[in-house]
Amino acid sequence: MIGWVRVFTTLCEVDLPKQKIEQVVKQAQPANAAILKAFEQHNFVGIGDYHWNDAFLNYATELVTTEAFSDHVTHIVVEFGNANTSRAG
Repeated sequence: MIGWVRVFTTLCEVDLPKQKIEQVVKQAQPANAAILKAFEQHNFVGIGDYHWNDAFLNYATELVTTEAFSDHVTHIVVEFGNANTSRAG
């Protein structure tokens, strides 16, 4: 399983004071537990991704194939888009 705080801080620059970063790390939860908890508390849960990021695609595939996920989630909506074929406005 991927540690999202580790992935996030690796993929982008975090412009926070050291104390705030320590607070975020202290409050961080394992990704699966946090996502499943969100499904218990909300009717709809959105999960964004870094496009074409193999680590995320592997993680998402792993997540949706777990028994815990299928115990909590009954419907999945997947958005597909292509900027080359989309029209603005």
